[in-house]
Amino acid sequence: MMPISAEDKILGALMRYDSKTATILLAAFIFVLLINAFRITPLAISDTDPSTYIIVPMLMLPVLALFMGRLRIVPKVARRDLIIGATFFAVFLAASVVLQAYFSYLFVGFRLDMLLFPLAIAGLVTVLFGLANLGRFKALMIYALFASPIVLVPIMGLAGSFTVFNTVIVYSILKLFMSSASYLPPISILANGYDIGIGQTCVSIGAFIGLVLFLIPLAYVYDGRARDKIVWMCSGVVLLLVLNLFRMGTITYTWITSGPSEVISLIHVFIGQILFYLAIIIMILIAGKFGLGFVRRKKEKAAKRRQSTNNTNGILLAVVFAVLYLALSANYLYNPGLSASELANQVPLNFTDPSAATFLSKMAGVPHYTSDTFTVPSGKIALVEYSNSSMDPKTPIVFYAGAFNQNLTANLLQNSTRLGELAFFDYHGSVARVYNVISNGTNFYLYAINLPYSLDNGSTVRIGVYGIIAKSVAQQSTPCTNYDVPYSEMLNTLDATAYNASLSSEITSAYCIGEKFTWYNES
Repeated sequence: MMPISAEDKILGALMRYDSKTATILLAAFIFVLLINAFRITPLAISDTDPSTYIIVPMLMLPVLALFMGRLRIVPKVARRDLIIGATFFAVFLAASVVLQAYFSYLFVGFRLDMLLFPLAIAGLVTVLFGLANLGRFKALMIYALFASPIVLVPIMGLAGSFTVFNTVIVYSILKLFMSSASYLPPISILANGYDIGIGQTCVSIGAFIGLVLFLIPLAYVYDGRARDKIVWMCSGVVLLLVLNLFRMGTITYTWITSGPSEVISLIHVFIGQILFYLAIIIMILIAGKFGLGFVRRKKEKAAKRRQSTNNTNGILLAVVFAVLYLALSANYLYNPGLSASELANQVPLNFTDPSAATFLSKMAGVPHYTSDTFTVPSGKIALVEYSNSSMDPKTPIVFYAGAFNQNLTANLLQNSTRLGELAFFDYHGSVARVYNVISNGTNFYLYAINLPYSLDNGSTVRIGVYGIIAKSVAQQSTPCTNYDVPYSEMLNTLDATAYNASLSSEITSAYCIGEKFTWYNES
């Protein structure tokens, strides 16, 4: 007899396609689809950013898919299922492209990719298990939604109130041991000449959200009544709350009675994460006290265990899905890195905000440029920089506005003849548009892009950046040398936290390759 090769073993495994094989493949493909998402997501929950909780549901999503194996769903995949599964995934890919084009960098910032992810799961389930079994995976698809922070933005918005609540409790406990302590609303405790502030970093609401989303898959895999599972998860939140109150109370009391020290500061830095993991370990250990556990199931009959099919086409389709999405999501790696918390705190760019005023003051009076500020119809302040104080067609003019304003683009094009236009994603996920126009007998390129800018107060503004450059300049052999230095100089007046500061070479490159653009609507 010929020896069995590794290829024969793999082929044999595919031929013996059953519930266990399909479940493992589902978990593996979900993990592969999330590779780029993992690479742009912090692997820990930050004390200063509650939206970083999303790493928990993302990591637990393949685990929950694996836990679905307890249902022992028998795959039933026909040709119709392959077509429907492919349709689900095609809709997922199309929606990803369309929404990214519409929302620009906000698409990745708010993790709208994860909001669409149930469609990807539906496609995978349909080609691996069959459409008839799709309903049995609804828990997996619903859980995937929580990996998009936009779902829980209202809860994250309660972070301030949650901090005040914890401060009042710590003060009430401290008052029992130190009568001289006093409470200074909203988050300060005064005693022995010290003013102790309990900030949102001390009681990150993101850690509590992360704990619940970690316990949900465990509650799913445990055997037990639904009511007991809910009580168990709520007990986990209470446990973390008690542990954290003990941490804050102990640190506050030690600080007030003994004064600040490096030891206390060091403990304050890392003890919160230790308590988070401790709460998880304790909840797993005491799950049995809530009537949760694993019931030993009787062995199935041999005939049923051997029940299998051949789903090579479904597996190949899933591989194609994964490759296509990895290619589509490659540009996520270069996104601006703004968190959903920052984007949720977005403010208009106007002089009523000190940080915005500081930003505008940096832009005004840049060497080689003159500046004008004016109020656009929306009431927001816009800043315009004119190169060389003139409308010289051989030098660029850059407009900075408080928001990406399509009306402003229309106004700029109003007295021009539009020859063509195109739109494309830059490497950072922002959507850029370039217009080829004739105005006053001169052929120009108008470049418009929507960019985020991080303010010092932890919020973000959206800035519409508009650039105009003569086509004759853009199509010279070395066009960048004519305007790259002053243009970069103006962009780099933004400080290091500005996304714009690193973008000058990318924008000028877009101008420099103007002759290589393939225009549509060309007249």
